[in-house]
Amino acid sequence: QIYNYPNVVQLDVSLYPNTDVVIGTDSPLPFKDSSIDGVISLAVLEHVKDPFFYISEIYRVLKPNRSCILDTAFLQPLHASPAHYFNTTSHAVELLFKDFETDVLRAGPHQQPWIMLKWILQSYINGMKSEKDRKAFRKQTIAELEENFNKILEVGKKMQEDSKSYEKFLEKTWNYTANLPEAIQCLFNITENAEKELAAGFHVIARKPSRKNFLTKILKE
Repeated sequence: QIYNYPNVVQLDVSLYPNTDVVIGTDSPLPFKDSSIDGVISLAVLEHVKDPFFYISEIYRVLKPNRSCILDTAFLQPLHASPAHYFNTTSHAVELLFKDFETDVLRAGPHQQPWIMLKWILQSYINGMKSEKDRKAFRKQTIAELEENFNKILEVGKKMQEDSKSYEKFLEKTWNYTANLPEAIQCLFNITENAEKELAAGFHVIARKPSRKNFLTKILKE
């Protein structure tokens, strides 16, 4: 449903029927200092490259003693629109809003833990490579899943103890699922996109480029 209000200016990255101003997520807000009576930002913060700049712009345009209402992501899978950069803990929100007087900071009715759990489970199931894996996952009880998670951790710990180097440990852990029971193996049989969407974190090995490569990259940009 589309809502338009005579006293509200609606900003978005694309032109929708209710969009008044098309603006990039990292652009300055097109308003004068202390000129806005209130700001509502719904599910935007995780999609901006510089959340500190974004919040500073909200602070700049708000009139004194006026409020910002903001929803953002914490434990949510990757949802790119057009890109997804930063999820925020409550501590991060406190830091971002350090110049404000914060009246409320908590999970809203639409952000409760069960919603996070449903979203992750549904994305996990959708991301499995076969219907066989989905059936193996669905038939497990929560207690059985918990037991299988612990078994995976035990196997990983044993591999770490037996590995002589970090590289060998990674090589083993990325390729050890073939001999595991079906109930455990299905947890690993997910697509690359699902892995990116649901990963607990990202393992990075990044190399500083040579001066020649660095200059080439700068010139291309």
